[in-house]
Amino acid sequence: MEVFSDNTIKMGTFNQEAIIISGSRTGMGTALPQAELHISGANNDSLFRIQSPASASILFVSGSGNVGIGTLTPTQKLSVDNGNVGFTSGFGISWDSDTEWIKRAAASDQLQLATQNTVRLNIGSTQGQLVTIGLGANTGTAQFQVRGGGATSATTAMRIEDSGGNARLTILDDGTSAFNISHLYVSSSGRVAVGTVTPQRLFDVYNGTTSGIVASFGAQISSNNFSGISFGYVEQANAFYRKSALVFERTDGHGGGSNASGKIHFLLNNNSSTSATALTDAVLTIDSVGTTVGSSRVGIGTRFPTASLHISGTVATDNLMRVQSTTGAEYFFISASGNVGVGLLTPSARLHVSGANNQSLLRVSSPSASAALFVQGDGNVGIGTETPTGVIEVFTGGNPRILVTTDSGFVGLQQSSPAEYVHITSDPASTRWIQIDATSTQAPPTTAIVPDTGYGNTSNKIYLAEPDYWMEIKLNGNIVLIPCYSPA
Repeated sequence: MEVFSDNTIKMGTFNQEAIIISGSRTGMGTALPQAELHISGANNDSLFRIQSPASASILFVSGSGNVGIGTLTPTQKLSVDNGNVGFTSGFGISWDSDTEWIKRAAASDQLQLATQNTVRLNIGSTQGQLVTIGLGANTGTAQFQVRGGGATSATTAMRIEDSGGNARLTILDDGTSAFNISHLYVSSSGRVAVGTVTPQRLFDVYNGTTSGIVASFGAQISSNNFSGISFGYVEQANAFYRKSALVFERTDGHGGGSNASGKIHFLLNNNSSTSATALTDAVLTIDSVGTTVGSSRVGIGTRFPTASLHISGTVATDNLMRVQSTTGAEYFFISASGNVGVGLLTPSARLHVSGANNQSLLRVSSPSASAALFVQGDGNVGIGTETPTGVIEVFTGGNPRILVTTDSGFVGLQQSSPAEYVHITSDPASTRWIQIDATSTQAPPTTAIVPDTGYGNTSNKIYLAEPDYWMEIKLNGNIVLIPCYSPA
């Protein structure tokens, strides 16, 4: 050990100072210490080592400058072995002028990673139970939360890609008024929702109060191809038994050229071990004529409806249409043979109408709604009247002209209550009861059939007048031919 006049102390072996104390500075391996403790050595030297009886290395500094805590062989600038590094709340590891850092958030169980002094990743827990991860969020409120760049710009909030870089799931922070509404939500029970966090079914789409189409299904198909959705019974890993589907067929045949127009088909296939996957499985088709609004056509049993309602049966036993009430009363029926029944299921004619006595069976009206032909439930037929009082009653000008009674079969001509088989009511002074005209090649008779009472006779005989004779029909049935007879 040497002590010099400048208060420098050197300790070591011959010509090899191990420790130099210069003022308040101590140097080891250097004659000019630049710090309170200055240690210098070669790369393969161990510069600093602290150990205890229980640990061979508490703190170690290698000649290359690596620091080891709990290890004598640090491979990094700081290597920690057999222990953890702890930081108090609000402190951690930082770099680049403290704008990038990892630290524990003050007064919370949150581990945060930041760039440019903005938290990009937040990992925490709620009361030490649920782990929450927030990307782009200061605090995570869900087990995994992603926040985009803000509510004012279109930003991809989350994107999951395959190995080729193709997007498989993308969620956008689109900056709309629905920014705080969940765009995609999966509940703990596996229900998937779009636009809501309370899905009521396995897949639930909610569009708020906005009017319009909520979801879209389709494909870029060519003419005569179709696209749609299957629904109903499904077995996992089994392509069979998908019995029903709703599809759109592109036809381009509606007056607009190649305008992707087409038809809607409901498919149903109830055959064994098959699915509804072809247009030949269509049981209901909706089409339109051209582009005219309101020109819709519905086909049942046909994919090519040619009327507003077109029904086609595939076998002779198919009944084509049946309309009945909720109580089972039959309203309308079309059989496989084409017979139409109104009020019954077994029509025996092309049109078979059945009803109670107090029902109206048939009414044919003119544009002015007056009854041209009317059939009551009791079988009475009215022409020009809706209330026929006999088997047949004809009205013209609001007056009864012909009536055939129901019970007696009497016929009344301008007589509403006939008392005889033929009962004619008229004013003989102005109207003949029966008039027979000659043909166009014959001269008309001077008179027709007239009652003899019109000539002051009270024997109730009828005379048939011809130019050269009179025929007298008496009440006893005798017919007398009187040449050039002139009634008295």
